[in-house]
Amino acid sequence: MKQTEQTTVTVDLQMWHVERIWTEFRNDPKNRDVATVFNAARQVAYQRNKQQAPDSAKIPVTVRLTPSQARTVLDAFMPWIEGQSDREVYTIVKNALEATG
Repeated sequence: MKQTEQTTVTVDLQMWHVERIWTEFRNDPKNRDVATVFNAARQVAYQRNKQQAPDSAKIPVTVRLTPSQARTVLDAFMPWIEGQSDREVYTIVKNALEATG
């Protein structure tokens, strides 16, 4: 029997996007997996780039999510889509999800 690879959604963000998403999910026990993915990506990116980035908010971060996790982020940010920063987070994740098919 052949195992199938699980589809991943690769999202390229800046550190402040990741911080915003992590803050949204870090105290939500129902979506702890989303918080864990963003926290791990945040820590790796910061360690890798802390010497090079004069502004840590702009450190580039690549996050790999399952389609379900990506939809969870979209559902959480939909109510705040009127705010510019939350709309930016929503749009980036939505575009990454659509690009995966």
